[in-house]
Amino acid sequence: MHGPWMGYRAFARAGYTVVMACRSKERGDAALRSVRELGAKGEVHLELLDLAEPASIHAFAARVTSKYDKLDILINNAATMGTPETRNSQGWETQFAIGHLGHFILTSRLFGLLKAARGRIVNVSSLNAFDLIHGLDLTDLLFKTQKYDPFVAYGRTKRANLLFTHELNARFASDGVSATAAHPGGTLTGLLPEAEGYRKGGCCLAWR
Repeated sequence: MHGPWMGYRAFARAGYTVVMACRSKERGDAALRSVRELGAKGEVHLELLDLAEPASIHAFAARVTSKYDKLDILINNAATMGTPETRNSQGWETQFAIGHLGHFILTSRLFGLLKAARGRIVNVSSLNAFDLIHGLDLTDLLFKTQKYDPFVAYGRTKRANLLFTHELNARFASDGVSATAAHPGGTLTGLLPEAEGYRKGGCCLAWR
């Protein structure tokens, strides 16, 4: 993967119907134009989604489930990395809210469509799940009592992605739904400026 929209392009050029779920309409529109200009064979649509906020996730899921009766692939790819401490409207630490809890809610809301297609879930994790985490403290995942450390928060989020993937397979393999965790390697997504306050958000949904 060599650019922020490579996944969208690959699915669209393979003939999938793709929904690009993006937090920023400006950046989402730019991605949409890029994907369409590079020879998309399938339909490509943009939907706004802020994975930090449960209300936005539920609204997005309601729109998707009203339009489609199955979902072949869900790629959970939103993240922040090394940001100063912030919290969403629920008081959740933002890195964990976006990178894990938001994906958990979204996957749960779309699971009926995934089951109907015997679909696949891809959770984009990181090798930092092992490098940056000093145990997964289940008593204080959201830094309510501990001193906040931005890279421990990121590591916890990526470790949670791995555990989520394992549990999805353990619970739902019999339904024909599979889950995979992936380390994307070095990608030109704009994630590295996160420490200076930049935030990336996105998921990809695809149907054949």
